Amino acid sequence: ATPPAFAKGLSLSETSRWERRDEGLPSFAFVLTLACVPEHPETLYAGTYLPPGLWYSTDGGETWQREGSGQDEDTSPHTRPVFTLLWDARRRRWWAGTDEGLFFRSEGASSWQAVSKLNGPIYALALDRAGHLYAVQADDGLYRLEGSGRWKLLRKEPRALTAGISPDGTLLLGTAGNGLWLSYDGGKQWTEAPELRGEYIANLLVDPEEGSWMYVSTLKGVYRSEDSGHTWQPVSALGNRAYAFALASDGTLYVGMKGCVARSEDGGRTWAFGGEGLPPKSEVTDILIVDCAHRRECRKAEAPYILYIATRDGVYRSTDRGQTWQRHRAGLGNVEVEALSWDGKGGILAATKLGLYRQPSGAKQWEPMAPAFRYKHIYALSCDATCRTIYAGMESGLLRSTDGGLTWEEVPSKLNPLGMPGVLADPLAPDHLFIRLAFERIYESHDGGRTWEALWDGMETYHVVLSMARSRSGTFLAGTQDGLFQWDEGGKRWQRIASSLSGQSVFALAFDPQGKARYAGATDGLWCSSGEGQPWHRCGRGVIEHTVTALAVLPGGHVYAGTQYAGLYRSCDGGITWHPVPGIPAEATVKALLVDAEKGIIYAATDRGLFRGTDAPCPPGEAQAEGKPVPISEPLKLLNRLLSLLRGYPPARPYPAVHTLRADDAILRQATEVGFRAIVQVFSWREIEPTRGEWHWEYPDFLVQAAEFYGLDLIARLDQPPDWALWARDERSCFPFDTEAYLRFVGMVAQRYRGRIKGYIIWNEPNLALEWGAPPNPAAYARLLQKAYETVKKADPFALVISAGLAPTNEQSTQAMDDRVFLEEMYKAGARPFFDVLGAHPYGFAYPPEDPHGAHRGLNMNRILDLRAIMEAHQDEAKPVWATEIGWTTYGLGEHSWLTVTPEEQADYLV
Repeated sequence: ATPPAFAKGLSLSETSRWERRDEGLPSFAFVLTLACVPEHPETLYAGTYLPPGLWYSTDGGETWQREGSGQDEDTSPHTRPVFTLLWDARRRRWWAGTDEGLFFRSEGASSWQAVSKLNGPIYALALDRAGHLYAVQADDGLYRLEGSGRWKLLRKEPRALTAGISPDGTLLLGTAGNGLWLSYDGGKQWTEAPELRGEYIANLLVDPEEGSWMYVSTLKGVYRSEDSGHTWQPVSALGNRAYAFALASDGTLYVGMKGCVARSEDGGRTWAFGGEGLPPKSEVTDILIVDCAHRRECRKAEAPYILYIATRDGVYRSTDRGQTWQRHRAGLGNVEVEALSWDGKGGILAATKLGLYRQPSGAKQWEPMAPAFRYKHIYALSCDATCRTIYAGMESGLLRSTDGGLTWEEVPSKLNPLGMPGVLADPLAPDHLFIRLAFERIYESHDGGRTWEALWDGMETYHVVLSMARSRSGTFLAGTQDGLFQWDEGGKRWQRIASSLSGQSVFALAFDPQGKARYAGATDGLWCSSGEGQPWHRCGRGVIEHTVTALAVLPGGHVYAGTQYAGLYRSCDGGITWHPVPGIPAEATVKALLVDAEKGIIYAATDRGLFRGTDAPCPPGEAQAEGKPVPISEPLKLLNRLLSLLRGYPPARPYPAVHTLRADDAILRQATEVGFRAIVQVFSWREIEPTRGEWHWEYPDFLVQAAEFYGLDLIARLDQPPDWALWARDERSCFPFDTEAYLRFVGMVAQRYRGRIKGYIIWNEPNLALEWGAPPNPAAYARLLQKAYETVKKADPFALVISAGLAPTNEQSTQAMDDRVFLEEMYKAGARPFFDVLGAHPYGFAYPPEDPHGAHRGLNMNRILDLRAIMEAHQDEAKPVWATEIGWTTYGLGEHSWLTVTPEEQADYLV
């Protein structure tokens, strides 16, 4: 957003300057593949899954840059998940296999070109001794590039995953659940390896000299062949899972595993494991071996080569044959800082997902601190008045430093927290501090965290504290998922204040330097109070309607408010007038703010990096004044909703998610570890409002908080009406339930979780009478979708509205309507403007995901193409399609009991 011009032509961009200040901080990227040109070993390339794209380094991995941000996305791999990279020395070109096809770039060229023949997922690339290029296309199988430039299909295999070629021309093709296949005649005939029948072949390695020995990795373990693939034996020493293989020039074999790399110097007879410096839970997805010639790192190396490995959190390097590893983090992926603090010496501390970092005064580089806790997720930082005593809340407890962050120790206590996302130190008493635990309330300690007293009285058991602030005079505020509380020191209990904030989540709290005015960042924007006992009101005109996640108040009425998904805002008049800060990405989420009031310096920790700016003087004409209540006008609300529409639809990019039945902490933790970015969860109307007007928010409150804690986006499905909202059987209506009550439910959810839920699915499978509650009626659903869309956008303009996933069926009766017919009728009824994403349920029934489009009367996964065609026919192709349910069932009911798969097939098809 562009801020309005200030008086006398002076703009905010001319009064303040912002710059990135995160050099040396850990950046995070899920890296799948690594490659380099042998003649230029200093230049490395990395293909990533999250954030998707292609990165390069020209200094041996010390620093990284994203490649080609300006090229058309349709003709480049820059914004796609990159599964494999290969340098083709014969053709002098790079090849990149992505989720949407194969791309190449010739040496010296600045742009990539797409291979039109291969436009599906490309999982692996390989070269034989003659220079022939092979590509594994997930939907078709193994291709070879002929001399004529034509791609020839060597084996049709819709579950193809990886390939290898031996020096004598033997071809190996690994599949996802269909075992290993070998061809000894260039692809004319194929033989299955019987020992590996039905296995998932994740990766493989072939002896590059003679081709006599081979390794493959399966979900059950590693197998080895010593007779060119005719027979296979398990390698028990390597455990259950290997993720990558590599062979060094000296014959040393390396295997990437979880948290370590295995090494064998005797042809696989014995193995040594090296993982010092690697996160214990991070899988090694690729191994790159770079010759040491002319490399400065090799002067002290114990091997004639350098090892690089790809993991789910970045790239690591070893110069001692994989015994120890150093992380290469600069510029690769996203820098995410959770919290900030001063160190008492003019320097600054940063909390990250991989430990603590410090930037000394005057330095530009960050250095890691607390090596014993370098793999710990640090959530919070707080210090006393001198910042000599500093506390850090982490995933399993509390750290303390008494020397400005130079050394750290874990504070023992009887608390056993899942996480400690909030710490508040008393400026005047270093041993006095408060903490908030994940999904809990506040505890107080007077002995530096060794013993604790729960400060719970006055709050209900369902309250979860999300923020804390304490003024110099001792006024103590706590923000929860259900409003704002103040501690009554005399009564030793919490008192609810600010009724206007009830039902809102309060993420940030701050006092002005005098401790008089107070600010609360909440779900529904920013709120202010001029002092003790004074009413709370929205802060100013041009009010911030975004969820406010961070606050900082400076002398002279300067206030900074960080938001979720909407960048940083600044006020020069105590919160009356607000303008976006141009130096911060407009769609960034601000996690923390740190200010030096004397020097006028501000640090902003965002999901797009760490920024440093100056608090410049206020532009002329913007007065500093006391905040006064300013109501939000209806035109302003309308403008905000209009702006939400102008942002466009979300990009059609891979968005890995899982539909949970009833998510708990363990399930969400597993979803994060697997690599999901979002969850879909039913917000049951009958559970939340079992009787009219009686609201139960316990579970949805927990889920929203837990999803935020684990960094997962949340998609809420809104359906399952309570009995009281259903119409009588003999009442004739196109709606089988009370739509006004449903829309009230939708509005309550959207208002309560404003800015915290990514999107809302409006109902479920309305083309089935079982789900809709009456014969399917696409026109009625279209009207409901319109009203729900307007309700959501009014409460949360930036939330996505997703149409209900339709059940795939060919039936046309009072019980079910063909989903394709239903969608067509929805468009005819005018539904197009009232959803941002098309929801779909492309179940596979009894058939594998590669089952051809149109086969089995369309009852397979590729039926989704019919829905897409209907969208295109109605000029709605700009919207993405989200498969909000997908899968195969291992048992059926009644006449559909034949549409089942075995548990083994289910796992195979899903993978």
